[in-house]
Amino acid sequence: MATFAALHDDSVRTDSMLKIVFKLGATDPMLGMWLCDQVEAQPYFQEKPWVQARVFNLRGIIYYSMKIIDLAMANLLEAARIGDAYGLDRIRNNAINNIGSIQEYQGLYKEALASYRSARWGYLEAGSFRNATMALTNVALAYHDLKQYDKAIEVCDSVLLEIESPDDVNAYASVYGLLGEIYNAKKEYPKALEMLNKSIDLATKGGDDHARAEDLITRAAVKHQLQMDREALADLTLALQMEREMGVMPFVVDCYDLFATIAKDQGDATSALDWMEKSKALSDSIHNDESTTALANYQSIYDVEQKDAKIDLLNKDREIQAANLLNVWYLFGLVSVVLLAMLILVAPGAWVVLTAFRPNIEVLARPAVWIPQNPTLDNFARLFGFSSEQQGLPVAQYFINSLVISVTSTVVAVLIGMAGG
Repeated sequence: MATFAALHDDSVRTDSMLKIVFKLGATDPMLGMWLCDQVEAQPYFQEKPWVQARVFNLRGIIYYSMKIIDLAMANLLEAARIGDAYGLDRIRNNAINNIGSIQEYQGLYKEALASYRSARWGYLEAGSFRNATMALTNVALAYHDLKQYDKAIEVCDSVLLEIESPDDVNAYASVYGLLGEIYNAKKEYPKALEMLNKSIDLATKGGDDHARAEDLITRAAVKHQLQMDREALADLTLALQMEREMGVMPFVVDCYDLFATIAKDQGDATSALDWMEKSKALSDSIHNDESTTALANYQSIYDVEQKDAKIDLLNKDREIQAANLLNVWYLFGLVSVVLLAMLILVAPGAWVVLTAFRPNIEVLARPAVWIPQNPTLDNFARLFGFSSEQQGLPVAQYFINSLVISVTSTVVAVLIGMAGG
């Protein structure tokens, strides 16, 4: 990550990380997921829809390579949604095209056809003609899966006309290979052989060993139908060697199955049984490996989610503790202010009350005496005239006067109110 840290520009750093995810995500899914998480953790992630859409799209591809179909579909749908909402046409079209691939894997050929068509029109509207041609090839493949062979051939012919560069031999090879499969399915074996010969020659020139090996297997099947078993076995032997070297075990199983079919048709039951046993053993091994890998992938995802959940919980606890501490300080401040206000309001009244119980010497003392040292009721006695030292004020007469005035005012107000109705 030191290399990424040296890239100060967010866009450049993000683009570099996502390019690595695109190149290595399928071969090292956990590295790809980790890089996606690093991008999502950046503060600018929520502010940049194009980053969100690319991350969801790449996660969908990675989950698909891990055969975790539900998560793959969910991420690709979210990428398509964001791309559609923010006008990110290229990402939206890529996501829909990838959704088509998943639907085809699930055997949902009609849905895959609709997705491929949608992606193609999106590419055309965006002026991405190379990608549009790629999507059209997928349309042809969907028609093949739907067994609409004539329509598939028609689309393939359109693809051959759309390929921009005559030097793009791998693009031509993929179309001719698909045509070979279509004609083989239609049992038009001479035409299938013609297409496969072209495909294998072009794949050899383009260095696409995987496509070449796959087409060799198909050509071997076609040659067997044409009773060219010697040449068929030669193609099959070469394909088996290539698939073993590349480690593509499912196609090795296809080779074993075809060897068994040829041996059976030739009346060699022993060889046929031997090839079938090899095929079954390898199939079981692949299935077990896939199950183990899928289980490990789910476990890794679960561990990451659990770790993230614990981190989120810890962060929430810290936020709650910080909020509680803030509330304590707020309450302390509020109580302090209230107490100070009460002190300011109560102090004068308290001073008056305390002074009433002080003798004159304490009232005039300097410094002031706050708490009466010799409390007395003499001040009250003089006020009400109970003291012989000084005649008191007529406080009782004052109370009577106030009472008369209050009662008279109330009666007059009531009478006036009643007269006014």
